[in-house]
Amino acid sequence: KLEASGLVKALRKNTLQQNAMQKADALKRSLGLDPVTNKGSAVFVCCSRSDALNHARVMRSELSVRLNRGCAVGGGASTAEWIAKSEAVVVLLTKALVTDPDALFEIWTALSLDIPIITVAVVGMYDFAYAATKFADLPVALERVGEGSDKGLSSRRKSSRLQRSQRSESQKGLHSPLSLKWLSSQRSDMSESDNAAARLKGRLRNDADVVLVGKTIHESLTAIIAIGWTPHYGRNHMDAIVDSIMARMLQDRRSRASRGSRSSRSASNLESVLQDRRLQAGRVSQSPHQ
Repeated sequence: KLEASGLVKALRKNTLQQNAMQKADALKRSLGLDPVTNKGSAVFVCCSRSDALNHARVMRSELSVRLNRGCAVGGGASTAEWIAKSEAVVVLLTKALVTDPDALFEIWTALSLDIPIITVAVVGMYDFAYAATKFADLPVALERVGEGSDKGLSSRRKSSRLQRSQRSESQKGLHSPLSLKWLSSQRSDMSESDNAAARLKGRLRNDADVVLVGKTIHESLTAIIAIGWTPHYGRNHMDAIVDSIMARMLQDRRSRASRGSRSSRSASNLESVLQDRRLQAGRVSQSPHQ
């Protein structure tokens, strides 16, 4: 009776179609791993390359497959230029990112261009309390290095004179305790925050308000509710994370369209992709722990 009703045939056809789609997705993912950056970028994945480059590549590949468009991986010296061509920026939150000047500059670029930011915290690699402290210190650190640059020439001249004096005393076998103490303090490394702030300031325009930059990054990143991603949780978890990212992109587009602050690009593409995903997976829930 089942054969006669055609139900078995329909189930077989559906199974074959799903298998074909899974193979096609796997092929796209395998082809999407390299190069690191695709110029035609739908989503820009911001990361610190010192601890999250591989995770960023995986995320870029998954988003590229789902959107059927190129996505870019950031964290490089010149990758920020692709942010203006992206619809959204996904920031992978890790410990190294909070003091990575390239990543911080990319975040500031996205904020300056009013590009939507979606944060994804890599579980086990991001401490919210530590990050909040570092982000809160960023405006102060930027102000310190800003003031220091104005005094840089004078300090270098003093250092040069003292070094010449020290060499002269060394040749005589004499060592001034005060001079040695001063040199020791000058040789001490800058704090991690100051080092990041100094390098970030070097990427900014000369007329940039460095304190405003620091406050904007701090307030923006700490205000966004992050999506938690555990990379080793498997396929269903990865699909749920991508679903959540795309849902936020769709929500942002609708919100901006209702305010009239964004272009009139339709949200139907993202909506249809989300609907297709729900139908394929046979689920409605978007819980990241599935």
